[in-house]
Amino acid sequence: MNIEISPEVKQAFNKNWKRLTANSAYLVPETMEDFKSLGPFPYFTINNIWAYPKNHIRQVIQDITSLIHQIVGPEFFTRRTVYEAIRDEIKLHFSVEEKQSKDWHLSHLVQTIQSKLKKRLFVRAISGLELVELSDIKNGPWQIMPFTKSQIDHFVEKESGDEKWKSHIKDYLTKTFKDKLCFLEAEGDLDAAKGKAHNIATFVINTLRYFLCIHLSSTGHAHNVGINLDLPNQGPGLNALSMNVEDGSATIFGYQDRSRQRYPLNKENIDIIKSNYHAEVVWSLVEKRNLSDLEASIVSAITWFGDAHQENDVNAAYIKYWIALEALVTGHKKKMSSF
Repeated sequence: MNIEISPEVKQAFNKNWKRLTANSAYLVPETMEDFKSLGPFPYFTINNIWAYPKNHIRQVIQDITSLIHQIVGPEFFTRRTVYEAIRDEIKLHFSVEEKQSKDWHLSHLVQTIQSKLKKRLFVRAISGLELVELSDIKNGPWQIMPFTKSQIDHFVEKESGDEKWKSHIKDYLTKTFKDKLCFLEAEGDLDAAKGKAHNIATFVINTLRYFLCIHLSSTGHAHNVGINLDLPNQGPGLNALSMNVEDGSATIFGYQDRSRQRYPLNKENIDIIKSNYHAEVVWSLVEKRNLSDLEASIVSAITWFGDAHQENDVNAAYIKYWIALEALVTGHKKKMSSF
């Protein structure tokens, strides 16, 4: 990942770096009262010496974090990753006798952050979806498939840990992922990639709920069928007691959740939602960086629609469906007739 740094960015970094690396920018506690007032969390430590930034330097740290975050890319790195890398770079400056140039520190800082850029594979469990005569469904960075023993073995083989850790991973996968599985690929530091993978998985599930409703629209039973991510395919049960005031008889209900039916998806239905409802176009939106106004509205509408479909409170579901419709027809930069 090659990053070009403009002269304007270099100038802004140099200005802030000079302030961040001044000895007068930090407080070093000397008495117990200093430790009490400054707190137990120093910005960094060098040879057991605790250093705390002065108040005006705290703002400079935030400013340079924002600057570097935009350079390396918020879609790949979290602000926390950038903040910690800047802290370590400042600590490096104070730790060595032979000081480096500002350009060197800028280059080293960016390289340090970029070293955390990894392609990662995520596994999420899906309940309520039944693939009929289909080995999988896939598009772009994700794939849904039955989680068989061979799949578990294949995944464990990729694990680089020792045999004991591999055995633990295999046991975890066998016990945890008993239904369908969603494999997702995402790139970035761990937190950024994790957030990206979660957004993809959630959007894919919501699109399947949307297609489910289209499929069952003529039956009136769309809400009796459900697809869930990571959770059992159930709605919350009632935990209550009812008493007949005339005869004093009591009824206890609850203890069990209401199970929803599974959604069987076969090749014929997949072909229909791809050809008639442009499933592949919709799925492609989740990994597109710069969405158009209309595309962003479609993503928002499907997100609300999918959430509404799994909502057990009919009033809350109605509101969420309404918001989904509003997302499609309001707030556009251009009139709908121009699309």
